[in-house]
Parts: sequence; C-alpha cells; structure tokens
Amino acid sequence: MFLSHAKNYLFRLSLIVMCLASCSCGWQLRGSADFALKSSNSLQDMDLTADKSISTLQKTVALQLDDLAIELKSASQHHLTLMDEKIERRPLAFSSTGIPIQYQLIMTVHYSFISQGFEERIINKPITARRNYDFDTALIVAKNEEERQLLQEMREELASRIIASAQKITASEQTATDFQPK
Repeated sequence: MFLSHAKNYLFRLSLIVMCLASCSCGWQLRGSADFALKSSNSLQDMDLTADKSISTLQKTVALQLDDLAIELKSASQHHLTLMDEKIERRPLAFSSTGIPIQYQLIMTVHYSFISQGFEERIINKPITARRNYDFDTALIVAKNEEERQLLQEMREELASRIIASAQKITASEQTATDFQPK
C-alpha cells in the first residue's frame, strides 16, 4: 500500500517538474510566433522584390505573407527588398583523424524595408540564422538531405523575422496615426 502511494506521489511530482521545466526554458510550439503575428496584423499589403539568386527565400516570404493574409501588390506603401543571401558552412568539431564531424550553417540575408505611411521609415540591415549539425562521411546522402532541410528551416525562420520587423514598423505607424490630432 505504501509503495503504490509512493509511486503515485513520485509520478505526480515528476510530471509537475517536467511541466515547469518545459515552461521555464523558453520552449514554445512551432508556429506560435506566427499566430501572434496573425492576430496583430497591421500590414495589409506589400511589394516584394528580390535578386534572382535568392528566389527560394522570396518564395518562402511570399508563402508566409499569404498565410498572414498580406496581399502582394506592386503599388503598395510598403516595399520589401531581399538583396543578398550568404550561406557559410564552418567546421565546429573534428574527429581524431582531423576530419570535420560537426558543422555550423550560418545564413545571412540583407534586406530593405521601406514604409511610406505616416512618415517614411527605412530598415536596411542583415539578419542571421545559425544551425549546428553532425556530419558522418558514411552517410553522405542522408547528411546532405539534412543540410538541405536545415537551410529551408533557416529560410522560414528568417522570413518570419523579416515579416515581424515589418509588422512592428507598420503597427507603430498605425499607433502614431491613431493619436494624430484632427
């Protein structure tokens, strides 16, 4: 009898500890940031242009804008230009024979956002995402596919961050025009 109560108590205690640990470490559901962006959408339309060399990122941004119900229009007050995408692959760890066994992928995108709302605001800056992954020379095909998936995940993250910064600017413009004397 005592043993079953102790097991039950330990189970409940471990469940509470796991819940608290997952809440306190900053863990969040994938896409929860997108939900926050959807609920506070002050951006109605946008003009999106990009260099031909980064068409994959442009498609990713366009898909996320579509998910957020932001229309792509060439005659918009808001202009997003994706200028440059740079991908670096740096070795992080080496085996005993000197072969890299862990890499870091670094993707940097230079973009420009111009908003001609209440007052013209311009952002022109780089944004970076990083991922680490293990590399095994015996599994080259699988590791190349993993690298390709990581690059797409990084593009999705960068696209979300770029759109979020654009929405912050337009939200601040909207707040400024709401408080303008008439």
